[in-house]
Amino acid sequence: MNSKTDSATRSERLDAWQLYFDPAGATAPAQLPADWREQAVGVTVPHVWEQVRPNYDGVGWYRRVLRITAGELTETWRVRFSAVHYRAEVFLNGHFLIRHDGGYTPFVAELTSHLQAGENELLVRVVDPPREYPVEGLQSSHPLRQTALPTYKAGWYYSFGGLWQPVHVLRTAAVWLEDAFVQPRLNPRSIRVEFALGTSGGVAVNGKLRYHVTRVGETASIAAGEISASAATGSFELALPDAPLWSCETPNLLTLHVEFTGASGVDARSWRFGLREFTTDGERFLLNGRPIHLRGVLHQGGFPRTIAFPQDEAMARKDIRSILDAGCNLSRITLRPASMAELDLCDELGLLVIGEPPIGWVAYDDEIDARCLREVEEMIRRDRNRPSVVMWTLLNEFSDTVYFKKKSPSALIEAACKLGLSLDPTRLMTGNSGRGVGEAVSGNGIFGQGKPSVPIQDEHIYLRNFPSAAELDTRIVSVGKDEPGLLFVSEFGTSAFPDLDRVLANYPEAERALGLEDYQQMKNYRDEIVKGWEGFGLKRFFATREKFYYALGYDQAEMVRLEQRALRLNPRVAGYVITQGADASSEFGGIVDLWREPKRVYAVYRELNRKAVLLLDTPGRFFSVGTSVPLRVVVSNFSEAPQPAVGWIALLHADREVRRWEFSGAADWSSELLAAEINLESAGDWALHAEASCGGQLIVDKVTLRALPAPRFAGTKILLMDSSVGPHGAARSEIGGMLAGLGLETVKFGNQANAPGLPVLVHLRGRDRTLNYFENQRVLRREVEAGRTAVFVDCDLAYLHYFFGEDTPREIYGNGAFAGNMGFAFDDALFAHLGPEHQIGPAYGACYPRIHPEAHDVQKAGGEILALHAMPYQFGRPDTIEWGATLYTKAYGKGRVWVCSFRLFEAIAAKDAVAVDLLDRLLEAAKVATTGIHDLKKIS
Repeated sequence: MNSKTDSATRSERLDAWQLYFDPAGATAPAQLPADWREQAVGVTVPHVWEQVRPNYDGVGWYRRVLRITAGELTETWRVRFSAVHYRAEVFLNGHFLIRHDGGYTPFVAELTSHLQAGENELLVRVVDPPREYPVEGLQSSHPLRQTALPTYKAGWYYSFGGLWQPVHVLRTAAVWLEDAFVQPRLNPRSIRVEFALGTSGGVAVNGKLRYHVTRVGETASIAAGEISASAATGSFELALPDAPLWSCETPNLLTLHVEFTGASGVDARSWRFGLREFTTDGERFLLNGRPIHLRGVLHQGGFPRTIAFPQDEAMARKDIRSILDAGCNLSRITLRPASMAELDLCDELGLLVIGEPPIGWVAYDDEIDARCLREVEEMIRRDRNRPSVVMWTLLNEFSDTVYFKKKSPSALIEAACKLGLSLDPTRLMTGNSGRGVGEAVSGNGIFGQGKPSVPIQDEHIYLRNFPSAAELDTRIVSVGKDEPGLLFVSEFGTSAFPDLDRVLANYPEAERALGLEDYQQMKNYRDEIVKGWEGFGLKRFFATREKFYYALGYDQAEMVRLEQRALRLNPRVAGYVITQGADASSEFGGIVDLWREPKRVYAVYRELNRKAVLLLDTPGRFFSVGTSVPLRVVVSNFSEAPQPAVGWIALLHADREVRRWEFSGAADWSSELLAAEINLESAGDWALHAEASCGGQLIVDKVTLRALPAPRFAGTKILLMDSSVGPHGAARSEIGGMLAGLGLETVKFGNQANAPGLPVLVHLRGRDRTLNYFENQRVLRREVEAGRTAVFVDCDLAYLHYFFGEDTPREIYGNGAFAGNMGFAFDDALFAHLGPEHQIGPAYGACYPRIHPEAHDVQKAGGEILALHAMPYQFGRPDTIEWGATLYTKAYGKGRVWVCSFRLFEAIAAKDAVAVDLLDRLLEAAKVATTGIHDLKKIS
């Protein structure tokens, strides 16, 4: 029972319990060992098992003694469990009372019939489904190992168990107030209330229902009324002409007080609510009739120490404040009903919420549909009076589930929507979030409020670091322009490690010694960082690990900057949600860390969440000299109505102003106010600086374009070993033609006797093998050992063992969407466009590798790593980091090879100037004498 949202006149929290861990899995109290009570440990609820016994899953028993006097036996006694994960079976004095499956929603057990004067033993048997094996047929689901159990991400993060939300014992008369659903209306201001009365002992309902509304914290009544009650359910309406509205800026809360008086006695309860309306006009969301652009975070629900809920109100408040202070108005609390403490603060502080049940990545069995629908019903019944909860999403990425292999989920989605509408006709709801993930299964729409459904594009957009300008345009800027309805990007983003030393420092010594699961996981990742820090010589480039952690956050910050700017360039986007608010377990996508401390990305997200921003839009930042670059000046203004914008833009080159433009116009959510062309007629940096006033706010944007000179290799010759070259003479492959277009003359490898001293450029893919594929590798090895230089570019290393032999490194997958990349390079002669702390960064996004040689293998074989890649494994265990040698070099005999995993040819085909520049620098380095190569700055 939560006193802030609803309260009963006679309720008592049951915080002190005894807990007995039962690996044997007794199914009834009589089966427990004789001394189990003595073995039980004292705990304070709410808590999770992991605070007491980390890594324990299975069965546990809670014990609490209730002392009742003979006179109190005349009352009706019940106990309300706010949430137990996952299965709960309740016993009183040895009698079985109730079983409840579902780890996030409340249930009530009737005690009266088995109570006795004196001591009463209340037992709760709890089953926590493990990740790796089933207990009583229950196993937590995981995206890579799906089961028919909707347990949110308990199978991914931490499989927690226990009484993790408050427990209350309730004492009432034989007729009591069971529920009230407060439905606000704005025209005119009023509420409709549907109430339900509970009864025991066959007592008939016959009495008066009196009700009144006050402001929260006040006693003066705003409005009042009274009706007769002769049935267990009913409704009434109450006009509230003077009641204030609830909004994000003014979250005015009201309390409905209800009292039932009848022959059995009196019962009174109160419910907190807000007077507000959240709807859509088909293209935008509306709050109280006014357009509102949603800017939010995906709340994954991970917390330190207590795992599933904030340990105290201070942590809950810090969590919500971190969202609001980032310029957000929305928390998409994904895949789980939030704890009541979290939702209380959302109501009080004006943070909008999308509520979701714990349904995601499940397999099919005979019970899964019923389980899912039960989760939907119990969530909506619990939270439908909260003004902060403005929309329901009933399933998430359901098209990615194993469920599909047995049955189409369309019927389940339809049933969930139908059930949701019957329980709550006042809110919007969607059937399946993530239309863009897997197969679009829902024909998704926004339903509710008695209106025809509105088509919705509910997109989850995850791009690899870093997308090209063309990919940003296709996937974000132009998405939805030809489709009807509302465009809502409910997930986007990428990951980066926080300062893990800072995270670990928050755990006291006792918790470290105990081995709390969240502490241990963060320590595992920290230890992996330390291994890379020491093993790859990163100490030489970063004075402290703190600076290294800060550098690791650059890619996430710049990726979010690119994506968020693209989102604000799309006038169709009605809202967006970053993945995620806080780091959670192995998902390091947070704008804050596990303890809610800001990461590097936080400032970027906050800055671009401002109501008005100025955007200088060009198709990239790096171009070949002489390119004519289109420029758009866009003002994105999230005010309720368009506002006038007036400003100027200057172009500077070689420390002088080359040109200046002025612009003006009405600025809506995304308004283009100027279009121009910029001719990058000479090499170097071209700086754009713009300022404008929009609605009285000064907005500024600065962008630097870089014109790259013609490659130095133009007019020179190289040997080319390509898996699709012609049989004779000059290379007649696609690669050869591409290089010829850049002015580089290629000679087919095999004619090397006539080309002494020329380096060999190698591009071999396993799928393109020819008869000479392996023999040419043997020949090349002999040539290199004799003194020639070879440059391998984007090759399938697994098929090059005829050259590398036992030195052939394993390959790791990198550049995964959301998992994030952290890449560093330390040689300015090769990499001229790095981030501020040696990050490979967005300049190299079009050619960044998807596959990397495993860095430890390269190091073991004596390779000199010139560019390093790191990516955490995020799908649960193991808590590891994959390190890749994105570019390395190694001596063989008198010669040397360079192994470059950058996708240069793919990027060059797409006219990427940076890829041409990197190839030019690689070939220039390949000309250096073998004795001079060791002057390069290498990192291992």
